[in-house]
Amino acid sequence: MFTIIGGLGAVIVFALLGRFARRPITLFQRIAIGVLVVSLIPDLLLLNGGMPGASVGAVAALMLMHVVAWAIIVRVLTTMARAA
Repeated sequence: MFTIIGGLGAVIVFALLGRFARRPITLFQRIAIGVLVVSLIPDLLLLNGGMPGASVGAVAALMLMHVVAWAIIVRVLTTMARAA
């Protein structure tokens, strides 16, 4: 559910950048990297007592899922924009 919400947010941000920014793809990619880094912070906090029993492997898998979703969303949106 949170991935869908994040993807929808990415589409909205990209649409707004496409409308108002001079270089929307570059700006979107930079914003997306920042959002990815921020999205990894709660995962790292799980290891510092945020959730008893959270293993390094489980947190790493969760972080990998964030990175994969981020890569797919950024790739699809920027590819579609270049094709248009």
